[in-house]
Amino acid sequence: MSKEIEAQILFIDYDDIIEKLKKYNAKLKFDWIKFRISVFNPCLSLEQQKEKYNLIFTRVRDEGKGIITITTKTKSKEGKDGKFVNEYEIETKNSFEECLDLLKANHLSMKSYQERLRQKWIIPSKPEIKEIVFDIWPGLPMHMEIEADTENDLIKFLTDLNIDKNNIRYSGASMFYNEILGVDLDKINNNTPVLDFKSVKTELRNSINNKEKFNEILQEQIKQLRRFGFENLLGGKKSSKKSSKNPAKNPAKNPAKNPAKNPAKNPAKNPAKNPAKNPAKNPAKNPAKNSAKNLVKNLVKNSAKNLVKNTVKKSSKNSAKNLVKNQKKVEY
Repeated sequence: MSKEIEAQILFIDYDDIIEKLKKYNAKLKFDWIKFRISVFNPCLSLEQQKEKYNLIFTRVRDEGKGIITITTKTKSKEGKDGKFVNEYEIETKNSFEECLDLLKANHLSMKSYQERLRQKWIIPSKPEIKEIVFDIWPGLPMHMEIEADTENDLIKFLTDLNIDKNNIRYSGASMFYNEILGVDLDKINNNTPVLDFKSVKTELRNSINNKEKFNEILQEQIKQLRRFGFENLLGGKKSSKKSSKNPAKNPAKNPAKNPAKNPAKNPAKNPAKNPAKNPAKNPAKNPAKNSAKNLVKNLVKNSAKNLVKNTVKKSSKNSAKNLVKNQKKVEY
């Protein structure tokens, strides 16, 4: 068990903070990754949980790149844990699904499946700052989380970054849904079986106090997901592919609008409609064929002429010969 010394910062300017981190020569540990999370109820009734703990849950988390963790976090109601939670965590080489099966076999009931995006940074020159992460939860503004070795290290670094104290929290995402959107904690913790970018609007729309604020956050979140390459998590097809279903808007799919794909509309691609490209239809462009044609024509013409000439000549000769013969016959 270890004490998790970390703070969350709400309402951040992502690009501004990245510039500040780069002044410390911060290194990107990993770029934006989708985390899959399954959250389980502990082996306590809901009443017992509320009576003894401000926070208690077990989760299986797929952190991408084959990293799977099983974690339990607790924070007692008595206040002896202070502002930070107790964390029990192991990393396993088993699959996400195998870990789920293990917990279910021990009769832990899964209460929700969640998704979020995370980016992680480290500062090699400041090892006391364990990690700086940026999180995007469905329906929430992006926030930052900083984990340090000690509370003093944490506070000093927050001061160095000039973080507004009013935006610092020591809680978790479920509290942010309550604070920012007015979603009841029982709803978000115990009665939201799926929380992802595709379904968040449907899951939470009847539990939100400030719907105008919620819609503003969703619009900004769409921009973020597109910026970081996760538009597919919104469901449906990307806008850039919509034209493939509308030939009128996509010349590549509409031969009538694309001469390159429609020989009937493109003489350059249709020899039958383009004499310049079709020697068979343009004698002027095919001298070899014309020469052969003229040769055959002349041969036929000359042969016919000679045939007639010879026939007439032979006929005349035979007629004269018969005439002489007949004359002689009459004299005898």
